[in-house]
Amino acid sequence: QGVSSARHGADMLTGRSDGTTSAGVSTQPVVLLNFVDETWFQVKDTTGRIIYSGTLKPGSSYNVPTQPGLRLTTGNAGGMEIYVNGRRLRPIGPSGSVVHNIPLDPDKLLAYSQARTRS
Repeated sequence: QGVSSARHGADMLTGRSDGTTSAGVSTQPVVLLNFVDETWFQVKDTTGRIIYSGTLKPGSSYNVPTQPGLRLTTGNAGGMEIYVNGRRLRPIGPSGSVVHNIPLDPDKLLAYSQARTRS
């Protein structure tokens, strides 16, 4: 679910008011995780239910579901690149570091990345 071994971008097209383009492509904000190192990660919803838990290899990617309130935990913060609408964010931590409770809502993720830039 949401996992791909093919590396691809998260480019968005402007579309219609129903959230799709004329080609049927969603225009909802997209969060994509691209893996550059073997990385364990877990995505949970607001109730703590696990949406995804597993280890992905370099070259794999995970499309984060467009569900509000999702949070990320990973055992290798530097092992992934995070993209919001095709824009690569700053790493959430160094290679091998464990990070918990990273917001995956696009706006909150952008704010988190900007806050890390200032600190």
